[in-house]
Amino acid sequence: MKRLIRILKIIIWTPPAVLMLAGGSYVYGVLKPPVKFVDRAVTVEIERQEKPIKELLNTIPPQYGISPLLMAAIVERESGGKPNAIRFEPGQMSRAAKFSRNPDEQRMYASSHGLAQIMGFNAPGLGLNWAQLYDPETNITAASKILKSCMDRHKGKSKVDQIRAATSCYNGSDIYGNAIVNRLGELLIERSL
Repeated sequence: MKRLIRILKIIIWTPPAVLMLAGGSYVYGVLKPPVKFVDRAVTVEIERQEKPIKELLNTIPPQYGISPLLMAAIVERESGGKPNAIRFEPGQMSRAAKFSRNPDEQRMYASSHGLAQIMGFNAPGLGLNWAQLYDPETNITAASKILKSCMDRHKGKSKVDQIRAATSCYNGSDIYGNAIVNRLGELLIERSL
């Protein structure tokens, strides 16, 4: 019995190609080897189940006191809802030079990344690197934190003026703030009327 168990262990744990070379093709056909051999020294990365962007927009921004509708308008304006969007901002190269001497890395720090187009140079202050900004959950969380900071700077203003000023702060352009307020108005009309 011990001998049979030993033979079975050899057959089961021997790769199929070796069994075939050893004349064990009949055994291979009868006893199926394990589908996969597990090497305990190898780290296997498991992809995280991504939540739909709409769900992320509805759950993350409110944690920072940001309206999901406002964040949806920003994502729509910034990337059109594309998580892998990137835009190089040449005017930000001098700011990016503070983070790296490597020209390729500087270019990434001087680019806006992901759904909410977060500037690469903002990532270190959030405990991230620019590559992590392509994860939708990370991107929306980071954008919510940045926008919350901008909203806090403009407390005391009317809600419309606060949103206009905060989104201008977020993007660095007064034209952008007006465009977001206008888009919010359109979205509210579409949802309410």
